[in-house]
Amino acid sequence: MKQDIIENLRYEKRALEAIEINNKLNLESVDEYQNLCSILDEMEKNGEIFKTNKGKFILFDNCY
Repeated sequence: MKQDIIENLRYEKRALEAIEINNKLNLESVDEYQNLCSILDEMEKNGEIFKTNKGKFILFDNCY
């Protein structure tokens, strides 16, 4: 799922909320959303993505 998240964020010029990423990945259940949030937090801790002060996510390459 990490690769899918990166692929979806790669072409975004703005940071996305977790629910927006969820919708882009076509996830439907609450369990899938909770898993996505856990993965996003893990990716942020590992420095793979950036989490803004508003709780949105963006790739470092797309940060201004």
